[in-house]
Amino acid sequence: MDNVNRTSTSFRWHNTTQFLGAMNDNVFRWLAVFFLIGVLGKEHASKITALTGFVFVLPFLLFTAPAGVLADRFSKRDIIVLAKLAELAVMGLAAVSFYFHSVAGVYVTLFLMSTQSAFFGPCKYGIIPELVEADKISRANSFLEGLTFLSIVIGTAIAPWLAERVRPDFAAAGLVCAAVSAAGVAASLKIERTAARETGQRMSLFFVKDIWTALRQVRHDRPLIAAILAAAYFMLLGGFAQMSLIPYGIKTLGLSDTQSGYLFFIAAVGIGIGSYLAGRISGRSVEIGIVPLAALGMAVMSIGLGLVRYQVSAVPGWGLVPIVVMVAIYGICCGLFIVPINAFIQLRCPDAIRGRVIAASNLVGWVGVLAASGVVMLFCDVLGIPAATMFVAMGLLTLVLAVVAMLRLPDFMLRALLVILTRVMYRIRMVGLENVPTAGGALIVCNHVSWVDPFVLLATQQRRIRFLIDRTLYHRLWWARWLFRLGQLIPVNTKDSPKKIVAALHEARQALDDGYLVCIFAEGAVTRNGMMARFRTGFEKIARGTSHPIIPAYLGGLWGSVLSYYSGRLLGHFPRPLRRKVGVYFGRPMASTASSIEIRRAIEELSAAYFIDKKPPHQTLGQMFVRSARRHWLRPFASDTTGARLSFGKTLIAAAALADKLEPMTEGQERI
Repeated sequence: MDNVNRTSTSFRWHNTTQFLGAMNDNVFRWLAVFFLIGVLGKEHASKITALTGFVFVLPFLLFTAPAGVLADRFSKRDIIVLAKLAELAVMGLAAVSFYFHSVAGVYVTLFLMSTQSAFFGPCKYGIIPELVEADKISRANSFLEGLTFLSIVIGTAIAPWLAERVRPDFAAAGLVCAAVSAAGVAASLKIERTAARETGQRMSLFFVKDIWTALRQVRHDRPLIAAILAAAYFMLLGGFAQMSLIPYGIKTLGLSDTQSGYLFFIAAVGIGIGSYLAGRISGRSVEIGIVPLAALGMAVMSIGLGLVRYQVSAVPGWGLVPIVVMVAIYGICCGLFIVPINAFIQLRCPDAIRGRVIAASNLVGWVGVLAASGVVMLFCDVLGIPAATMFVAMGLLTLVLAVVAMLRLPDFMLRALLVILTRVMYRIRMVGLENVPTAGGALIVCNHVSWVDPFVLLATQQRRIRFLIDRTLYHRLWWARWLFRLGQLIPVNTKDSPKKIVAALHEARQALDDGYLVCIFAEGAVTRNGMMARFRTGFEKIARGTSHPIIPAYLGGLWGSVLSYYSGRLLGHFPRPLRRKVGVYFGRPMASTASSIEIRRAIEELSAAYFIDKKPPHQTLGQMFVRSARRHWLRPFASDTTGARLSFGKTLIAAAALADKLEPMTEGQERI
């Protein structure tokens, strides 16, 4: 127990160390930008932001690989402490450079600060398994990522505020950064020392070759390579926006450099909101279809920012509002874009080389940031193209890529739209999701309550589901036939000729063999009375003779919705409530030889489980009394013929005291 508490405390100190370091990095980076603009002039803002971006990124490209080797060979805690001591020395050098107004000194300091961050990075994540228990690693990572993003947002907000108050004496701001570094050193010393490990791995000067080797190992996985390139393009866009927002604010909007710095703060908050929304939309799955939609939003907002051609001061009052809204939406779209991409890369990588591929992806991303600094320096500084025009150009490029992605991934995008709409309309509770295999074919047999049933099932799964649909409906809704083809629905009808029925069942079995989930609503029609009808038996032939499991599923809570026949017809009443609670229950896999009667019985058992879970929890008599006593503490509760009276509060206190007395006497007795 003591060891558990000690490691938990160490993780808290590690989190504190990381929070202070990330915040300090962002504060100093933006202070350096504001200082250099003040010394060299606002007309050089584009060059300054591009050059500082280049200097900031370069150490991550040069030292990330050797830093990873050091983290594997030596105590990660010792490396963290040394990195924090180096940060303290670097921040002292920053204060000196600010004091003497040394431009070269500030650039050197920025490079050194980024270098210590590069060496700190692998230990930041690598030490977590050594500080927390295995079952808490995921939660610990989430907590660390959340605090890291919070530190970036806070640092981005503090920097312009601090610059406005110390200008032109930036040395005072340098001392503030040094004080934060000192606090980080103190926090790092509280981390429990971890053991060194001799892995036999040696640092290579040819880290580019290592990256190329890792990427070559997955070169045949086109979706993974596309995701890595998409992540790198996001880093390019993010780097471009970060470097261009200050020149944009100064030259286009007529803001000061520090006021322009708040634009990136707004974008950072938007990224946080977008990341949260991506997690809510995706749930337990990875909705890659969000990516083209997010890219479209980024493109539109980027073009919109570039088309602004007025000084904020010339439009008093609401002049800045459209800019703030567009920057915020741009950030939200960025969050919606990158979260599914990163999750897809992590899940898609083969287990044996996941670490190397992710490291290669990260380095390719830093190359994207480096390219962004080159783009800004070339077009904005050398060629004199305004930042606003560059926003239009980058927006148009992103628009082209978004359209290409939509054309290449129309089914994923359609699925994402349907999932978003379904999760907005319904609050879905999933039970037994672990019973659905994550790979390989499986036949899902489900009850049919409403016309929205397929969308609700889609919203529970990361995998694609191919549905069997009534052929009559397939042909009647001619205007939706392209959607049916996009979703690869399988039309079938009991009135079809035997040849057509066999062909449809063969197509469904082939889909199982190809590794798809196939779903059939075995009743053959939407229920008219809320009860399950007799199951058709034809579906038994789909999985029979194969090794594919049959997954019984039950949809609860949809009877009474506007897309059910609760009112005798569709859309027969106003939706109530707007976000309806829905339960989706998946049963244990059944053998492919299971009969329709056995499967129906399994779904009925899931139905019973749904209604049991739906019942409100009942309190015991004791719990009800405690609740009443808290509400009516002073009210009289009981009295006897002797005239003694007890209030609710006194009775509760007396009962608690009596329980303490009786507990030693009743220890070990089952019924007490």
